[in-house]
Amino acid sequence: MAKKWSAVFIWALALAISSSVLETASANAAIVKTGGPCLKVGSKSGTFVCVSLNSKLVWQLSKKTQVITFILPSQVSVTVQSVLFTAASSSKLKVVSTSKSPEVCSTVGSKIILTGQIGNCSLLFSQTGDGNYLAASPVSAKLLVLGLNQINFHLPGALLLSQGTYLLDGTSWSGMPITYKTSSNGICSLLGNVLTLISSGKCTVSAMQTGSDLYLAATEVIRTVEISAARVTADVADIYSGYQIKPIYVVPSDGEDHSYDINGVIANVLSAGTQYLKEELGLTFQIDSTSSGYDVTYFRSSKPTDYFLNNTGAYTELMKEIGFLDTPSLNRKDFVFFVDTKTIVGPNYCGEASMPGNSAVVAIGLEECGKKTPFFDNYASQTWVHEVLHNLGVPHVPASCDLMFSGQSADGVPCPSTQRLTIDINRTMYVGANVSGQDILKLRVWNSYTDNQDLFADCWLSTVNGVPRSDGYKYAVCPTGTSAIGPFSYCWKKINSVALEEQVNGVWTSLGTGNFWNTPWGLRVNWQCDDPANVAPWKSITVTTPGLRHYRWIVDGTVAEEFNVIWQN
Repeated sequence: MAKKWSAVFIWALALAISSSVLETASANAAIVKTGGPCLKVGSKSGTFVCVSLNSKLVWQLSKKTQVITFILPSQVSVTVQSVLFTAASSSKLKVVSTSKSPEVCSTVGSKIILTGQIGNCSLLFSQTGDGNYLAASPVSAKLLVLGLNQINFHLPGALLLSQGTYLLDGTSWSGMPITYKTSSNGICSLLGNVLTLISSGKCTVSAMQTGSDLYLAATEVIRTVEISAARVTADVADIYSGYQIKPIYVVPSDGEDHSYDINGVIANVLSAGTQYLKEELGLTFQIDSTSSGYDVTYFRSSKPTDYFLNNTGAYTELMKEIGFLDTPSLNRKDFVFFVDTKTIVGPNYCGEASMPGNSAVVAIGLEECGKKTPFFDNYASQTWVHEVLHNLGVPHVPASCDLMFSGQSADGVPCPSTQRLTIDINRTMYVGANVSGQDILKLRVWNSYTDNQDLFADCWLSTVNGVPRSDGYKYAVCPTGTSAIGPFSYCWKKINSVALEEQVNGVWTSLGTGNFWNTPWGLRVNWQCDDPANVAPWKSITVTTPGLRHYRWIVDGTVAEEFNVIWQN
């Protein structure tokens, strides 16, 4: 009678046999067939030995190895939302991908999803094997997500030759230094970031940044500045920060140039108006200035004299022509165009302004509106103050001896010419009161008060003022600080959700949820939904650094409108 073998004995036998078999069979994958049940014993090499339970026959089987390969770009821009990759194993078994940089990327199937952060997207490809294949050696890979690199580089419209040098202060998104160059030999020269002014003419400066380990190279930015010995046709670099009056001397296309910008006429008009404000209010506006005096720009318009004598809205056309907002100042400015004509709009007017707004025209021709009065050497002195107050939102008032009276007989008996006009002498209309719609003392426009965040400063819109920029985007000009911003063109009967996004380094970044109202820019801005039952998105945001920023509204989950905001001190 055959003996029965115990399980312990069988295991011992199997191990003894397998040890000797594995030593000689690891290179031999042949299978020796046997009948009956067997006990399978493994080794670290992946070779398995099967010992038959009747200990008559033994067979072996070796697992195959496998290798992972992948195809993946080495780098992409942060603006890309997803990247396809290919990962395969020589076994044709499915490869698993895992992100080791969840803050930069994640994987779904054969797609890498980017989060919008720059840096290395580290991946690990693995395959665990099966009954026929050993686990593959894991393979690491990296995808470099590069940030966009943009140069912010501003040059004033003009520089005075007497200034000698000008320090270039451009910045780039990468934070790396900027390289400058100029080809305007004889006009200007460069040493590092110091621009030396050599002679009058146009000086062109290029700014470049080659990128870094984490940023793409920036597109070259080219700026041109006019270097002038005296008369300038552009806005000279500011020496003051904040709200200021920007004077421009305008000569019609067929008009005679009387050089009022450089012979002291406009300077005297500005000084007299400033003194008048100080006597009436104890406050003054800052006048845009250079180190040697007022910064008065010279401009020869394409419009003839008859245009200014007989048409309204000349300030809008002049703003389009002069194009200051294509290369905006870092400071808020009220543009006052002193036009060399005897009157403006018609025979009985000496000025006109947008209300509210940021531009006005004043006739300065000495034949009529530029004549001397009992209180001013030039009538334009009080006219420019009148028009700037219109820009601030003050309408005409019924008090005939007030500066804001229209002066027209249709509005009442004008003040006698022998009596000087006052500015809300009883402080009941627009100075310390808002009966006339605006309290000018609460506005952030007065000399030494333009950085006072407790005072009001409002945005104004290109769609209202009708002054487009050459980039074609709708835009608003807003003061730095906290402002409510809205859309430019649309109102909705119903809104369920509102979100505002800003483009930062080329990527749309959420600024959070917004609200909706029929007057989204605020009560002092001339924009509202035509139907008060309709609404438009708005959100209050805080910006402390001047410059141009790009935004878009997301209304009910859909992109509704893209626009720019020019933030100014």
